[in-house]
Amino acid sequence: MSKSQRLRRADELDAVRLVNECRELGDDAMAWQKRLVDGLLSFTGGMVSAVGVAAPHEAGRLDELDKWTRQQIDGGWPSAKIRDRWMDLVSTPEMIMEHPGTKAFFQRPEPNLSCVRQELVANAEWDRSAFVNDYLRADGFDEGLVSRTTVPAVGASYVLTVMRERGAKPFSSGVSQWVAFLQQELACHLGKSLLVTLQPNRHGLSPRLLQVLDRLLDGDSERQAALCLGLHPSTVHDYVKRLYRHFGVNSRPELLAYFLRRYSTRRPT
Repeated sequence: MSKSQRLRRADELDAVRLVNECRELGDDAMAWQKRLVDGLLSFTGGMVSAVGVAAPHEAGRLDELDKWTRQQIDGGWPSAKIRDRWMDLVSTPEMIMEHPGTKAFFQRPEPNLSCVRQELVANAEWDRSAFVNDYLRADGFDEGLVSRTTVPAVGASYVLTVMRERGAKPFSSGVSQWVAFLQQELACHLGKSLLVTLQPNRHGLSPRLLQVLDRLLDGDSERQAALCLGLHPSTVHDYVKRLYRHFGVNSRPELLAYFLRRYSTRRPT
């Protein structure tokens, strides 16, 4: 990137700040990704945004898009009716691949890529697209941006997209550069301090399971946890086995390692 193309320091700080705000919510995959969506819409001025985990990228492979659409977190829809219509559309990957920008993006080979529409599809092709006119513009949307980055911690990709309102100023290449920088900042935390929806986490555990988990993370033995919580040791042992199943581990060291990998600098809340 040339000097004239470099991001402003203030924009870089905005991205870092957004990532840090997401990390504060990092053990709740829904909450931090909702914050990410809000931040993307605020910075870009977009209308609708969606983010989420996808299968590892392989050019043109539809199951990458299918997994993303089933797990995405989104926001900014003008109405529930429009959102429902688009959820129906994206439930059929062959249909959403009629979107010229989506098709071009998923056919590109780069595992890490951030583009605005103009970098993917020429104006003439975009304007004559039946999908653009019959779906996007009919619902008040137009072009946008899309980005993906690899997530080694979970063997997947992380994809985000923003659509702008019809008639609004097109996104510039500078916006895609900011999103690429944001993805770089996210990448080292995804699957670690930022849990993704593929991963088991604390949320959804009962209050008693959370209490037992906290005792284990504090170094207590099962007997010590039972004494502290006023439970029978066999009851705690049963809770421990349920925790192992929930987190996909087979032993106390594996459970501790699971949390150490994800919370090396802070204790989950």
